[in-house]
Amino acid sequence: MRRHILAIADYSDAIRIRPDLALAFDWRADTNSSMHNYEQALIDYDHAAALEPDDPYFINDACRLRAGQLNRELERARTECERG
Repeated sequence: MRRHILAIADYSDAIRIRPDLALAFDWRADTNSSMHNYEQALIDYDHAAALEPDDPYFINDACRLRAGQLNRELERARTECERG
């Protein structure tokens, strides 16, 4: 757990330095998701997808979380998955 918290802090630092770096948002979301902080993860996945709207990697992460763990906004998740 401590490593996850440190990782989130590191990704947050990277985001402060490079707020346009979609991968930092995605990795922070991955870490939050692994800690079951799904709401925060979804915010970061959506932000990463907004920064890189044509990259299926980021689109699919948001889709997977929305449809899998959160089981909500299923129509949006389907649209994202089809796009990604």
